[in-house]
Amino acid sequence: MKHVIIGAGPAGLTAAKTIRGLRQEDEIVVVSTDQEVYGRNMLLRYLSGEKTAEKINFVEPDFFEKYQVRWISGQGAEEIYPEQKEVLLSDGSRESYDRLLIASGAQPSIPPVEHLREATGVFVFRDMPDADAILKEISQGCRVVVIGSGLVGMDVTEALLHRGCQVTVVEMADRIIPLQLDQEAAARYQKAFEERGASFVLQAKVESCLIDSDSHARSILLADGRKIDCDIIVVAAGVRPNFSFAKSSVKSDRGVTVNEHMMTSLPDIFAAGDVTGLTGTWLCAVEQGKVAGENMAGKDSVYQNAYPPRNGLNYYGIMSLAIGDIFLDGGTYVVKREEKSYQRGVVLDGVLRGMLLVGNIAKGNAWTKMIREGKQVPADEELFSMV
Repeated sequence: MKHVIIGAGPAGLTAAKTIRGLRQEDEIVVVSTDQEVYGRNMLLRYLSGEKTAEKINFVEPDFFEKYQVRWISGQGAEEIYPEQKEVLLSDGSRESYDRLLIASGAQPSIPPVEHLREATGVFVFRDMPDADAILKEISQGCRVVVIGSGLVGMDVTEALLHRGCQVTVVEMADRIIPLQLDQEAAARYQKAFEERGASFVLQAKVESCLIDSDSHARSILLADGRKIDCDIIVVAAGVRPNFSFAKSSVKSDRGVTVNEHMMTSLPDIFAAGDVTGLTGTWLCAVEQGKVAGENMAGKDSVYQNAYPPRNGLNYYGIMSLAIGDIFLDGGTYVVKREEKSYQRGVVLDGVLRGMLLVGNIAKGNAWTKMIREGKQVPADEELFSMV
C-alpha cells in the first residue's frame, strides 16, 4: 500500500512515523513546498539570527531515512484526482496513492487594503522562505511596520528588534496579543517590548499602503489620517487553511471537513492539522496526525480532541500560558495577583473553562487537566488552592 502525505509539518510527519510503526512494508511519500523541516513556532529565532535552520528542526536529522519515507521537497500539490487516485504536483508530475493525507497547514492572509497585496516591500511571515525574503530587505535601523499584534506579529517584532530594526506595530484591538491575553497581561508584554524600542499604535485601522513610483511600500495611512513611514511592511493579520488544491475533490467549509477518524468526505483521503480549521495548536496537530496515520494504516482510531487549546508565550523572559476559553460570555473571572505573577481563571456553571497564567506557568499541566476533566470549582479565590 502507498501513502502520500501533503505537508511536512507536525501533523504530516507524525502521521508518517505512525504509519511506519504499523506498516513496515508500505510505501510512504511526503510532498511539501518546504525544502527543510522546521518548527514554525521557532521560526522567529531563525529570523532573529539566534538559531540556524538545523537548530529549529523538530524531527531527527535522519528522519526520512530512519522511517523509510521518500520526501519530495520544494513541490506543492496543485490538484487531487480521486478517481485516478493521483495528486498533481507543481512541476506537472503526478503521484499515485492508495491513501492520501492532506496536512498542508495554513497560509497567511493579506487584508484587502489598497496597494497592500501588490506592492513590493510587503511581506508575510509563515515559513522559512518568508524569513529569508525579509532578511534580504532589512538592515540596521530599517523602519518596519508590522500589521497585527498576534503571536506571529510579536514574533516578527521581537526578531527584528534583535536585528536592530525600528519596529512600529499597528493593531485594531485595544491591546496586543488580544486572543491570548487580557488588558493586564498584555500591558506587561507591551511594556517589555517598548523598553526594547518597539512602538505601538492600538485601535487603529490601516486604510491604505502608500507606494512610490516603483510600487514599493513607503508608508501606511490609517483611517484617522495618521501616516507611518516605513522601509518594509510585515503583514501578520491571521491565516487561513491551505487547501485550494482540494476544493474540487473533498468537502470543505472553513477548512477541509473531517470526521472523528480524521477522514474527509472520501474514504481514502484524510486530513489533519491547521488545514482542517480545527484547534490550531501544536499538540492538536500532532494528535490529529497520529489518529490519521493509525486509520490510514488500518486501525480504527478516534480523535478525542482531549486537549483544551493552549498557547504559550515567552517574550523577554515573561512566560505565559493561555489554556481553554479565557474569554467567555457569562463567565466569572477569578483573579490572583502576586509580585511577579498574574493568574485569571474563568468559571462558568461551576466548571473551570479557562486559565491565564502570566509570570509563573509551573502549574499549567494541572490546570489543563482540571479544565479537560470539567471538575466543579469555586468561583472565588479558593480556586487557586485547588492545584
